[in-house]
Amino acid sequence: MAKVLKGYEDPDKDYDFTYLSLGAGIQSTALLLMSEKGIGGCPKADMAIFADTGNEMSFTYDNVKYLQEKSSIPIHIASAGKLGEEYLEMVAGKRSRSDSIPAFTQDFPGGPVGLLPRQCTYGKKIVPISRLVRKHLGFKKGERMVGKVAVRCLMGISFDEVIRMKPSQVSWADNSYPLCDQRLRRDDCLKLLDEHGWKRPEKSACSFCPYRTSKGWLWLKTQWPEIWDEAVAFDKAIRDQPKMKSKVYLHRQCVPLDEVILEDGQTEFDFMSGDECSGHCGV
Repeated sequence: MAKVLKGYEDPDKDYDFTYLSLGAGIQSTALLLMSEKGIGGCPKADMAIFADTGNEMSFTYDNVKYLQEKSSIPIHIASAGKLGEEYLEMVAGKRSRSDSIPAFTQDFPGGPVGLLPRQCTYGKKIVPISRLVRKHLGFKKGERMVGKVAVRCLMGISFDEVIRMKPSQVSWADNSYPLCDQRLRRDDCLKLLDEHGWKRPEKSACSFCPYRTSKGWLWLKTQWPEIWDEAVAFDKAIRDQPKMKSKVYLHRQCVPLDEVILEDGQTEFDFMSGDECSGHCGV
C-alpha cells in the first residue's frame, strides 16, 4: 500500500467531519456541486465555509448568497477582521501590526523587486475557518483535537493547478482534492456547472490582490471599474509604510497601478510561484 503523506486525505481513514473550503470562485463552486451530488465519488461535506477577508469582490459575495440558497450543504461565513481596513490603519500608524499582503517593493526605479511576506491567507482564511470548525465540534481554545476527531477539508484546486496542492496547515485536518482526483481542469468545472444549471461565478480574490497579473488588472479595469478605482486608491495608500525604506506597490512592475500599461497575458492570476495561496484563495 502506498504511503499516505501527512496532511493529505487517507483513503483508509473514517472521517468524523468533512468541511469544504469555499472561495466562491469557479473551482470551489464546482466542488460544492460535486459534493452536493456525489459526483465522481466526492464525499458530501457536513458544511462549507466561506472565509470573508472583508475585501472580497461584490460578485463573490453575490455568489455566496446564491449558493446558500442553491445548495443543501449549509454554508457558514467566517471572519477574522477586515484585511484592507487593518492594513491601511497599520500603514497610517494607527495600529501596531496587520496581516501582511504579498505586495511588491523596490528601492529605486529599475532596481531589484522584492516581495513582502504573505500572512493574509493564514490570518484571514485559515485562522477563521479553523476557529469555526473547532467551535462547531465543541473544542475550546487551546484544547487539542489531534487523536480525538478525524477531520477532512475539501479543497477546490483543479488539475491545471495541481502544483498548488499542499498538506493541511492545521495538524488536526487532512486536505482532500476531489477535482484533481477526477483530473478536472478549470474548463471542466465550468462545463459541470453548466450541465447542472448552476450559475458561472467569476474568479474570487481580494479586490487588491497583488497576485493579479496585468491581464487580471485589465479585466478588472474594463469590467468592474468601481472595484478598479478602489484598488488604485489602495495602491496609492500603501506606498510608504512605517519602518520601510522601499516603496510598496500592488503591481509587480513597481509602478503606480493607474500608470501601468496593462496588456492581455495568458492568465489573470499568478498562483504558480512558490509563495502561493495554498488553495484558500482564487478558487
